[in-house]
Amino acid sequence: MLIKGAACFVFSNEEASSPKYAIMLAHMKTEVDGATVVLETALGDVDYSFVFKSAEEAQRFASVVAEQASVAEAEQIKERLGHGQMLQRNKSVRYAQSIAAKKEKDQPEQPMTAAEVMAAMPMTNI
Repeated sequence: MLIKGAACFVFSNEEASSPKYAIMLAHMKTEVDGATVVLETALGDVDYSFVFKSAEEAQRFASVVAEQASVAEAEQIKERLGHGQMLQRNKSVRYAQSIAAKKEKDQPEQPMTAAEVMAAMPMTNI
């Protein structure tokens, strides 16, 4: 795995030349349980689970994810407010963002989220 900017790139192995898929980190949060890190949406839906060799590695990964998720959310707000031209991203981060946008589509299938379940339920007027 490699975190660059607002994306976490997942490789099939250490020698792979390109990522298998990318996970966008904006609006994601982490839960750490020993050497396991669970990546959740803001609604609490579990999207990914990562197991590390040690609890220290898991904690380091979770803190980097939290930091980059926060940065990504701030950048989204700036862009929404029309201040996108003020973002100071270096060349490698801009390149990583373009790769992440393409590789995000290659993510494995996820189970239905709580929001999808609620959207599928018929609502009655009370």
